[in-house]
Amino acid sequence: MKILITGASGLVGRACQRIAFSENHSLSIVSSKSPINIETNYYARIEQIDKSEVFDLLIHSASATPNNSKFDEIKSINRIIDQDLCDLIKRASVKHVIYISSMAIYGNIDSSKIDETHLPNSPNKYGESKFYGETITANTCRERGTKCSVLRLPGVISQGMPSVFFKRAVANIACGDATTIRSNDSLFNNCVYVDDIYDTCISLYKNQNESSLVLNQHSKDIVRLYDLLNYIGKSLNKSPYIIESTMCNPSFLIENKSYDELLKTRTVYDAIDSFFSNYEIRASGSNL
Repeated sequence: MKILITGASGLVGRACQRIAFSENHSLSIVSSKSPINIETNYYARIEQIDKSEVFDLLIHSASATPNNSKFDEIKSINRIIDQDLCDLIKRASVKHVIYISSMAIYGNIDSSKIDETHLPNSPNKYGESKFYGETITANTCRERGTKCSVLRLPGVISQGMPSVFFKRAVANIACGDATTIRSNDSLFNNCVYVDDIYDTCISLYKNQNESSLVLNQHSKDIVRLYDLLNYIGKSLNKSPYIIESTMCNPSFLIENKSYDELLKTRTVYDAIDSFFSNYEIRASGSNL
């Protein structure tokens, strides 16, 4: 399979690059950094890709985020990134495009469950930019007869992750600080281990029958926050200090109305185990 990954030096893109190469796919990347393996076909800019190129799968993970860009510049940067993607779809031959998006598109979530049919509710500039990117990418794919998937990510578990709940909880427990939650009984499935994103992309490529769809990624199961924090504590050999407060936003569960079976994702505890088996956390949590 010929795979092209944009944003291949980022958190998600680098994991996809690593796994795709290990599976011996014909791999090309667009990245600001050199590829992990010298055998990988490398482009510094997406405009360098010739119109004669043919790709089976394009994983578009290039994005300006609050983790890598000035917040006020995110919207304009992502407009350029996503327009460049659409220009590539128009000039080259791509069978299936997977647009890596974010739960941030939903903005203020005021319900106990969120699915892919919910409309954005005052998202920030990052969420707004990703929703716009989803829309123009899906429209371009439809015009070209290219299959399209939009994959909205929850908190990604990996070294170098942004300040998602899991990262804050691990750092707090590692250094003995309090973790404040709304309730011990609050339910949680708002995470994905980084490698599962690639596996879901491959599942979509192999199994998606629809010309276009949107999916929310989430963990395979649902756990109580109290149990989650204690499991992290057990992994760190430390007892979590938990504070319940109604000042915290209510938790919500992530689901899909359709096509949930196309997700390839592990349980919350398996994601935690995978993280700790790959990364040693300092007592201060400073190397997360």
